[in-house]
Amino acid sequence: MSIPPKIPPRLPAIEAQVKEAEAHLAGLQSQTPGLALARAERQPGANKAYTDHQASVTAATADLNDKIAAAEQAAELDRKAAMARIELLRNADPDDLMEGLSVTDCCDGCSDTECMLGPGVGRCCHPGKGGLAPEHFNDQFLRRLQSAAREEIAALERGDYDDEETEEEAA
Repeated sequence: MSIPPKIPPRLPAIEAQVKEAEAHLAGLQSQTPGLALARAERQPGANKAYTDHQASVTAATADLNDKIAAAEQAAELDRKAAMARIELLRNADPDDLMEGLSVTDCCDGCSDTECMLGPGVGRCCHPGKGGLAPEHFNDQFLRRLQSAAREEIAALERGDYDDEETEEEAA
């Protein structure tokens, strides 16, 4: 079984939309005092401009509230996806997780945000790059995976290769 790629989180894109909506609303709100003054002074057309402006502020506020709700939903979905991903990795064959592992290089499935040797840890757990953090020492799965990774690296350093794999690679 090959490990499927990690699905990118939804929240960052939604957070960017929230920031844009906040900036738009702030821009509208900064115009309110001037329009309110013009209306209070009964300047020609000020009443209509103020009413149109208030409608824009109301719409922008509703848009911001919708985007905030969407961000909350995205955060929850991202959290559930992360938990499912951790469960998937913890149930995967360790050989699949360690694919591409070398003395100096991380596994093929590793990225800046995910380590195949430490599902759920949130940082690189390559034995040659710091290994497993002490707060995870009691996790038996992670300890077994670290042990298997160290054994794999030791075998690579010794040049221990399975003859069948060597023949398959040559073909």
